[in-house]
Amino acid sequence: MDRGVIAGRRVRPPDPLPMGVLEVATGQVVTVSGRIDAHSAAGVRDFLHGIIDTGTGDVVLLLGQAEVGDLTALGVLVGAHHRA
Repeated sequence: MDRGVIAGRRVRPPDPLPMGVLEVATGQVVTVSGRIDAHSAAGVRDFLHGIIDTGTGDVVLLLGQAEVGDLTALGVLVGAHHRA
């Protein structure tokens, strides 16, 4: 994820969310790893909304290492897309 990124700043989400954020000149790159399900969905939703509401530029969501465990998790991702 860090290749070609100049002057990026990492933002750490609250534990135990399976996420990481790298702020770049054009916005934020959010990496999701691990399982997102009904148990973690509220925290993931709040964190994504915070990134969208306070950030500038594009938000790129990388889901290659994520497991979308149920429809609640899918709803969080779709909701974040609509909010952005």
